[in-house]
Amino acid sequence: MRKKYIYPPDHWLSDRLCYNSLMNQSTLIPIFSFLLLLAMAVLFLYLHLRGVRDETVNYWKIILDKMRVRNDMIPNLIETVRRHSKDSEKLLSELMMLRSKSWPLEHADGHKVNLELSLTKELHSVWELAGSVPALNVDTNFLALKKDFRDLGKEIDEMVDVYNGKVRSLNGPLVRALRFKKLQVFEFEG
Repeated sequence: MRKKYIYPPDHWLSDRLCYNSLMNQSTLIPIFSFLLLLAMAVLFLYLHLRGVRDETVNYWKIILDKMRVRNDMIPNLIETVRRHSKDSEKLLSELMMLRSKSWPLEHADGHKVNLELSLTKELHSVWELAGSVPALNVDTNFLALKKDFRDLGKEIDEMVDVYNGKVRSLNGPLVRALRFKKLQVFEFEG
Protein backbone atom coordinates (compact mmCIF):
# COMPACT_ATOMS: atom_id res chain seq x y z
CA MET A 1 0.00 0.00 0.00
CA ARG A 2 1.16 3.27 -0.92
CA LYS A 3 1.47 5.97 1.67
CA LYS A 4 -0.71 8.88 1.16
CA TYR A 5 0.83 12.19 1.90
CA ILE A 6 -1.34 14.74 3.48
CA TYR A 7 -0.22 18.16 2.54
CA PRO A 8 -0.88 20.93 4.95
CA PRO A 9 -3.35 23.51 3.88
CA ASP A 10 -2.06 26.55 2.04
CA HIS A 11 -2.72 28.90 4.93
CA TRP A 12 -0.37 26.79 7.10
CA LEU A 13 2.62 28.04 5.12
CA SER A 14 1.58 31.66 5.41
CA ASP A 15 1.00 31.21 9.15
CA ARG A 16 4.47 29.69 9.48
CA LEU A 17 6.03 32.62 7.64
CA CYS A 18 4.15 35.02 9.87
CA TYR A 19 5.40 33.19 12.96
CA ASN A 20 9.01 33.37 11.72
CA SER A 21 8.67 37.07 11.04
CA LEU A 22 7.24 37.65 14.52
CA MET A 23 10.06 35.59 15.96
CA ASN A 24 12.59 37.72 14.10
CA GLN A 25 10.93 40.93 15.30
CA SER A 26 10.93 39.78 18.90
CA THR A 27 14.67 39.11 18.73
CA LEU A 28 15.51 42.22 16.72
CA ILE A 29 13.70 44.69 18.98
CA PRO A 30 15.98 44.07 22.00
CA ILE A 31 19.06 44.10 19.78
CA PHE A 32 18.11 47.41 18.18
CA SER A 33 17.14 48.81 21.58
CA PHE A 34 20.52 47.83 22.99
CA LEU A 35 22.35 49.36 20.03
CA LEU A 36 20.32 52.55 20.35
CA LEU A 37 21.09 52.80 24.07
CA LEU A 38 24.76 52.15 23.39
CA ALA A 39 24.86 54.87 20.72
CA MET A 40 23.14 57.30 23.10
CA ALA A 41 25.62 56.44 25.87
CA VAL A 42 28.59 57.05 23.56
CA LEU A 43 27.05 60.35 22.42
CA PHE A 44 26.47 61.52 26.00
CA LEU A 45 29.98 60.43 26.99
CA TYR A 46 31.43 62.31 24.03
CA LEU A 47 29.48 65.46 24.88
CA HIS A 48 30.48 65.21 28.55
CA LEU A 49 34.17 64.75 27.73
CA ARG A 50 34.05 67.62 25.24
CA GLY A 51 32.59 69.82 27.98
CA VAL A 52 35.33 68.75 30.42
CA ARG A 53 37.97 69.40 27.75
CA ASP A 54 36.57 72.87 27.06
CA GLU A 55 36.51 73.57 30.80
CA THR A 56 40.16 72.48 31.04
CA VAL A 57 41.16 74.72 28.12
CA ASN A 58 39.37 77.65 29.78
CA TYR A 59 41.18 76.85 33.03
CA TRP A 60 44.47 77.05 31.11
CA LYS A 61 43.46 80.51 29.86
CA ILE A 62 42.88 81.63 33.46
CA ILE A 63 46.36 80.36 34.39
CA LEU A 64 47.81 82.31 31.44
CA ASP A 65 46.06 85.46 32.64
CA LYS A 66 47.61 85.03 36.10
CA MET A 67 51.04 84.51 34.50
CA ARG A 68 50.55 87.63 32.37
CA VAL A 69 49.76 89.63 35.50
CA ARG A 70 52.96 88.31 37.07
CA ASN A 71 54.96 89.18 33.95
CA ASP A 72 53.45 92.66 33.90
CA MET A 73 54.67 93.18 37.48
CA ILE A 74 58.29 92.28 36.65
CA PRO A 75 59.31 95.69 35.16
CA ASN A 76 58.08 97.42 38.33
CA LEU A 77 60.13 94.98 40.41
CA ILE A 78 63.21 95.58 38.27
CA GLU A 79 62.97 99.35 38.63
CA THR A 80 62.50 99.05 42.38
CA VAL A 81 65.56 96.81 42.76
CA ARG A 82 67.64 99.04 40.43
CA ARG A 83 67.04 102.06 42.69
CA HIS A 84 68.62 100.28 45.64
CA SER A 85 71.17 97.91 44.11
CA LYS A 86 73.41 98.98 41.26
CA ASP A 87 75.48 95.77 41.24
CA SER A 88 72.52 93.46 40.45
CA GLU A 89 72.30 94.54 36.82
CA LYS A 90 73.25 91.09 35.48
CA LEU A 91 70.48 89.41 37.47
CA LEU A 92 67.92 92.00 36.39
CA SER A 93 68.88 91.82 32.70
CA GLU A 94 68.62 88.00 32.86
CA LEU A 95 65.17 88.37 34.42
CA MET A 96 64.07 90.74 31.64
CA MET A 97 65.45 88.45 28.94
CA LEU A 98 63.60 85.42 30.38
CA ARG A 99 60.42 87.48 30.66
CA SER A 100 60.55 88.42 26.98
CA LYS A 101 61.44 84.89 25.81
CA SER A 102 58.76 83.10 27.79
CA TRP A 103 55.84 84.94 26.20
CA PRO A 104 53.45 84.27 24.65
CA LEU A 105 52.90 80.99 26.49
CA GLU A 106 50.03 79.64 24.40
CA HIS A 107 50.64 75.94 25.01
CA ALA A 108 52.36 74.01 27.76
CA ASP A 109 55.24 72.82 25.59
CA GLY A 110 58.55 71.74 27.10
CA HIS A 111 60.66 74.70 26.02
CA LYS A 112 58.22 77.31 27.33
CA VAL A 113 57.78 75.39 30.58
CA ASN A 114 61.55 75.39 31.10
CA LEU A 115 61.67 79.13 30.43
CA GLU A 116 58.87 79.66 32.94
CA LEU A 117 60.79 77.60 35.49
CA SER A 118 63.94 79.66 34.86
CA LEU A 119 61.92 82.85 35.28
CA THR A 120 60.62 81.60 38.62
CA LYS A 121 64.18 80.76 39.74
CA GLU A 122 65.35 84.25 38.78
CA LEU A 123 62.51 85.77 40.79
CA HIS A 124 63.65 83.72 43.80
CA SER A 125 67.15 85.12 43.26
CA VAL A 126 65.72 88.63 43.42
CA TRP A 127 64.02 87.82 46.74
CA GLU A 128 67.33 86.45 48.06
CA LEU A 129 69.03 89.65 46.93
CA ALA A 130 66.91 91.51 49.47
CA GLY A 131 68.90 89.81 52.23
CA SER A 132 72.15 91.43 51.04
CA VAL A 133 70.62 94.84 50.29
CA PRO A 134 69.04 96.19 53.52
CA ALA A 135 67.41 99.13 51.72
CA LEU A 136 65.14 96.72 49.84
CA ASN A 137 63.76 95.27 53.08
CA VAL A 138 62.38 98.66 54.09
CA ASP A 139 61.13 99.78 50.68
CA THR A 140 57.32 99.55 50.85
CA ASN A 141 56.99 99.09 47.09
CA PHE A 142 59.41 96.15 47.16
CA LEU A 143 57.64 94.57 50.14
CA ALA A 144 54.23 95.00 48.47
CA LEU A 145 55.58 93.49 45.23
CA LYS A 146 57.10 90.59 47.16
CA LYS A 147 53.76 89.88 48.83
CA ASP A 148 51.89 90.16 45.51
CA PHE A 149 54.35 87.85 43.76
CA ARG A 150 54.14 85.32 46.60
CA ASP A 151 50.31 85.33 46.57
CA LEU A 152 50.17 85.14 42.80
CA GLY A 153 52.74 82.32 42.78
CA LYS A 154 50.65 80.30 45.24
CA GLU A 155 47.53 80.85 43.11
CA ILE A 156 49.35 79.79 39.96
CA ASP A 157 50.79 76.68 41.63
CA GLU A 158 47.38 75.61 42.92
CA MET A 159 45.72 76.25 39.58
CA VAL A 160 48.44 74.36 37.69
CA ASP A 161 47.95 71.37 40.01
CA VAL A 162 44.20 71.36 39.30
CA TYR A 163 44.83 71.82 35.56
CA ASN A 164 47.31 68.93 35.49
CA GLY A 165 44.83 66.67 37.27
CA LYS A 166 42.16 67.48 34.72
CA VAL A 167 44.56 66.94 31.83
CA ARG A 168 45.72 63.57 33.18
CA SER A 169 42.12 62.41 33.47
CA LEU A 170 41.38 63.63 29.95
CA ASN A 171 44.40 61.94 28.39
CA GLY A 172 43.14 58.43 29.20
CA PRO A 173 42.68 55.65 26.63
CA LEU A 174 38.90 56.16 26.40
CA VAL A 175 39.37 59.79 25.44
CA ARG A 176 41.97 58.87 22.84
CA ALA A 177 39.55 56.26 21.44
CA LEU A 178 37.05 59.10 20.88
CA ARG A 179 39.79 60.95 18.95
CA PHE A 180 40.24 63.91 21.28
CA LYS A 181 43.47 65.84 20.96
CA LYS A 182 45.88 65.06 23.79
CA LEU A 183 46.48 68.05 26.08
CA GLN A 184 49.92 68.80 27.51
CA VAL A 185 50.63 68.63 31.22
CA PHE A 186 52.28 71.76 32.61
CA GLU A 187 54.82 70.38 35.01
CA PHE A 188 58.30 71.29 36.00
CA GLU A 189 60.93 68.61 36.02
CA GLY A 190 63.75 69.79 38.17
